Amino acid sequence: MLNRSVVLALNAIFFDSPRALHSALQHIHTPSDITDLMKTPFFTKTQRHRFSCFMEADTLSKCAASGIGMVFLGEIDYPRLLSELTDPPPVLFYKGDIKTVSGPLLGVVGPRRASAYGRQVCEQFCRTLAQEFTIVSGLALGIDTIAHRSALTAQKNTLAVLANGLDQVYPTSNQGIATSISRSGCLISEFPPGVPALKHHFPQRNRIVAGLCHGVFVIEASERSGALITARFAVESNREVFAVPGNVLHAASIGVHRLIQDGATLVHSPQDIIDCFEDSHSQQLSLTLPMSTRPSCPANHLPILTLIQSGLSDIDSLISHSGMPPSTVMISVTQLELLGLVHSENGCLSAVH
Repeated sequence: MLNRSVVLALNAIFFDSPRALHSALQHIHTPSDITDLMKTPFFTKTQRHRFSCFMEADTLSKCAASGIGMVFLGEIDYPRLLSELTDPPPVLFYKGDIKTVSGPLLGVVGPRRASAYGRQVCEQFCRTLAQEFTIVSGLALGIDTIAHRSALTAQKNTLAVLANGLDQVYPTSNQGIATSISRSGCLISEFPPGVPALKHHFPQRNRIVAGLCHGVFVIEASERSGALITARFAVESNREVFAVPGNVLHAASIGVHRLIQDGATLVHSPQDIIDCFEDSHSQQLSLTLPMSTRPSCPANHLPILTLIQSGLSDIDSLISHSGMPPSTVMISVTQLELLGLVHSENGCLSAVH
């Protein structure tokens, strides 16, 4: 497992740069490693300042005061689909029931200034879709808020991904709905407490929305919409993308029509989305494999599985023979265990046949 103290420290330094954070995790395995690297050009001036201000006890205290929980990459409650990203957040902060992420999830995205048509589509579709999926969005004004509120009105769970620390709500006008979500669903963020919502955080937030979900439903999008960023992340993560057609004379239709031209599934009703998953997964809306089906091994974890199949049964041997950093080996072993491809007993690893 990842060293929690190292993850929290590095997350405090690199919270706005997922790739740099994962690169750092390949080189840093103990808190003293961070101190040593501070003497090198590895860190920028801003990152050095962040580290000088970081205190693990302070982060834990802020979490406790705001009712914020944490789940780390490799732990049983960490979202399975999110862990498949090339650079998944090593820690997620949450308020509410983290098990909300375990069901079928559908991202719903669109503009803050939605048209009357877009608002109507969002409300009507989401009330029905919430019966089958947990609705996931970004708590922004407009489509995001309508999607969350429609799910809550249907008395179903919804999940909001924030672009700031969970000790605050942005926009502040959504404080009430955020409280409702935390009571019957979950608020999630990769940003530690105290981090404000900044412009460059929102694409990161969109990446998490796409990574969490089995599919993303786009309701209106201009040519440079954040909804299109989410859709792009969804395509890169091999997720389904759905789009509802709009008024050809309306600028907010340009993005969704382009998505449809590029291969997104055009939908006329909520049932079109439900049917898509039923057709793709043999009537299993849960999108999980039957118990009798052996899951495939992700390519990035195959080298470690091969070594375990060859007879290597302990972490130290895997690190030695693979030449990989300890953190990479630990992540692979954990993921292989979660997939049911590897069994661990008393520290001894074995492949499941």
